[in-house]
Amino acid sequence: MKFNFFKKIEEADEVQNGNGDPNTSQEVNTNSDNQQNKDNDSETTDLTQKLDGLMSMKAQYKAKYDAELKTINAQIILNQQQRANIQSTNIENDEQAQAVKGKLIKINSDINGLLKRKLEAKKAYQQNIKNVEDQILLNNAGLAENGGDVDPKSIDENYKRSLRFSRKLYEAVLNRTDEMYAMIKMSFGDIENLSFQPSSTNCRTFAKNIIAFLNKLGWGSGENEDKLRNFLYDLLDASHISLGRNEKDKFVENLTSAMNDNQLFKWIFTKER
Repeated sequence: MKFNFFKKIEEADEVQNGNGDPNTSQEVNTNSDNQQNKDNDSETTDLTQKLDGLMSMKAQYKAKYDAELKTINAQIILNQQQRANIQSTNIENDEQAQAVKGKLIKINSDINGLLKRKLEAKKAYQQNIKNVEDQILLNNAGLAENGGDVDPKSIDENYKRSLRFSRKLYEAVLNRTDEMYAMIKMSFGDIENLSFQPSSTNCRTFAKNIIAFLNKLGWGSGENEDKLRNFLYDLLDASHISLGRNEKDKFVENLTSAMNDNQLFKWIFTKER
């Protein structure tokens, strides 16, 4: 067998450079893979932190919009009350009629201005949310490429779909009374220095009556919340529970707020669009 001198020299050079020895080659590849994994983990962490920031921004936009909407609605209600008071005034002469007309024009103009603010706030909020969710999609795409987990809940469901789901969920759940009973107990329990604590029997009766009312209630009309509030006040007034007006107001606010935050009853507070 002929000895190949030059081949032995090439093999020796490859071993020295880490190219010929399988163990050395594997070690080099492993180091490369480890570095790539570290880079991917670092990028995934950065993307996750960005997503956390974007989700926090969405929540801040929502809180700001809700607060602004609450302020505007309160001002609209105040103007409506003033308008109702003026309209009930007994007009005795033309001068008084002109004064009343001027006040009504001013109030109606103010209400229209508030409605304009409401629309502008809604448009601004929707645009802000769209911008944030566009960024969320980009970050989610990067997260997916790096093997990270993408949260399907990072983008809200379509409005109508969410509304219909809420109504269907309500119709499908059999223990609606139990859910309502728990919220009623909590709503009374959150009132400080309550003058009279309703019994479990009282709360259970309330729950049954409220569910019976809701079962007959249409949805998507935009008037359901007012109907519900009126019903709750009537229910309290007709009961044998002795509560002051402020306590009744607090209970109604507590309960409607809890219902609005509960997916089972959310459809009541939303107008389909």
